[in-house]
Amino acid sequence: MLGRIEIEDSTVPATSAAVAATEGVGATAASIADASKPFTDPNLRNLVAEVSVSEPKIYGEGNSPRIVAVDCGMKHNMVRILTGMGAQVKVVPWDWDLKAELDGGEMDGLFISNGPGDPSILT
Repeated sequence: MLGRIEIEDSTVPATSAAVAATEGVGATAASIADASKPFTDPNLRNLVAEVSVSEPKIYGEGNSPRIVAVDCGMKHNMVRILTGMGAQVKVVPWDWDLKAELDGGEMDGLFISNGPGDPSILT
């Protein structure tokens, strides 16, 4: 209720977003001002392209089995676990041509990591 009174008395327009921002604990003048800014949906961007590696990297070179890991936002711990189990891991970008890897017989396994955002953007 106090947040609503402050908004009614302030110069910030009392939009429903501004009211919602001030009803939480710790509302500040900055959060009230930010509430009037338009919301941009992050799922409209290709977030996977933003977090994926840009060039292939090989970990545990020479080990077997050889695993190709498609980086769609992969955590480094996944690579550490696979190499710790004795595998060679080739981390490739999300849009890597896997057909060449398959045709060349350069992999024994494929690992596709999870990632941020809406997966339908990638299709």
